[in-house]
Amino acid sequence: MRCSKELFKIIGLDFNLGEPTLSQLITRISVEDQARFLEALEILKTEGTTYDLDLKIIRYNDGVIRYINAIGKPGYNQQHQITDIYGTMLDISDRKQAEIALSEAKEGAEAGTKAKGDFLANMSHEIRTPMNGVVGIVQLLLMTDLSQEQKKLVDMIQDSGNLLLTIINDILNFSKIESGNLELEENPFVLRTVFQSVCDLLQKEAVEREIDLTYFIDPDIPNYFLGDISRLRQILLNLIGNAVKFTNRGSVSIRVIGQPISEQKYELIISIQDQGIGINAEQINQLFQPFTQGDISISRKYGGTGLGLVISRSLVNLMGGTIWVVSLGNIGGNPPPDFFLEPEQPQTQGSTFYFTLQLKLASEIDINLLKNPALPKIEKIPDQSQLKILIADDDEINQEFGLLLLKVFGYDADIANNGLEVLEMLEKQSYDIILMDMQMPEMDGLTATEMIRQSAQTQPWIIAVTANVLERDRQRCLQIGMNDYLSKPIMIEDLNDAISKYLESLENREL
Repeated sequence: MRCSKELFKIIGLDFNLGEPTLSQLITRISVEDQARFLEALEILKTEGTTYDLDLKIIRYNDGVIRYINAIGKPGYNQQHQITDIYGTMLDISDRKQAEIALSEAKEGAEAGTKAKGDFLANMSHEIRTPMNGVVGIVQLLLMTDLSQEQKKLVDMIQDSGNLLLTIINDILNFSKIESGNLELEENPFVLRTVFQSVCDLLQKEAVEREIDLTYFIDPDIPNYFLGDISRLRQILLNLIGNAVKFTNRGSVSIRVIGQPISEQKYELIISIQDQGIGINAEQINQLFQPFTQGDISISRKYGGTGLGLVISRSLVNLMGGTIWVVSLGNIGGNPPPDFFLEPEQPQTQGSTFYFTLQLKLASEIDINLLKNPALPKIEKIPDQSQLKILIADDDEINQEFGLLLLKVFGYDADIANNGLEVLEMLEKQSYDIILMDMQMPEMDGLTATEMIRQSAQTQPWIIAVTANVLERDRQRCLQIGMNDYLSKPIMIEDLNDAISKYLESLENREL
């Protein structure tokens, strides 16, 4: 075997001590790579197949680990028989170590993302479970005869509960956006209806603050669009809600103008102007960054996670638009290149938030579907009192709330504390509907559902009722055979809709 001086240098041998043997070279290859190299060498000898391998070696002189790229090619005689092996070895340690560092960083980032997702999912579950009792029982209380003072106190509890849910949802939405798991829906909607519903929702707070809350939509703008109405409503609630929150009295005015981009696309330009406290030059550029607000004192006085604007920015970007703000003569965010401040009297109070959206125009078919939604034909409803319902939940307050909530609709129910109890009770009698929690001791709701679906017994309609609210949780529930999914805290109308789906399925089977 003949070796170059460079090979001696790579493997850490003195050139003057004589050439190493092949077996000596092989001993320098790490144990985990030796088998690969020997197999490649044997195939080259017998079949003439070239090898190209990255190998880890340990140098002779200092024991330092290096990485090489080893290439072997056959040499042939006149009879085309393999007589020689020609090889090269290139030190690729720098490149390999960079690849290893990049891989470790990627694995670390993925592990961090997973850990953060798991933490958020767990925190959401732990908070939503008791919130189900708080928000749920408040709903039931509001359906009873209350004095004016009692109703005021219950309303305050409900407002506080809804605020806490908003904070939880902001954190989860931010996590979805960061991980790239947020997808927009595309359904027909009426533009004016979205603005009217948001203003109606915020009107009570506006009146209490002596704020004149108004909106104007350019009459030339089409009425019907395709898009994600819930996400558009979320943007508007964030921005208009902030305008109301940071304005003590005066006005908050919303203006919508637009222009066609093509035959099927339209750009909307929406502005929300308030007469509130305004934003100073030092803070305006931080507004669209995670977990930031105008200043620390503002976060203490007005509350919030500081995620509303960054979520709005991300949703606007997903809809092909941009968002920016003008306050006290300063501009923050990402205004379009042609945007400029008109040389009017300097603004001395309040802020104006702008954002653009690119939406598809609804077709005639979409509009007709929106005006005349297809409804299932239901000729008769079975006697609801005869429905057999099982609540599977390990939390006693949630059990009691579930019983009370079903009683509002005229249903009775049995209780199971975990998945094992569900299976035991199904052996004794059948149930029409099971409200199944995901996380329970002894056996969770997912495992119980899988075992029910694999059994030959009469199959119940299983509705996931869970504090696990990430999209992956919903998909997992449906994939294993659950029929529907409700997130905690349960809203009365949502449970009613879920049970109605079951009743409709019965009717459709009979038609």
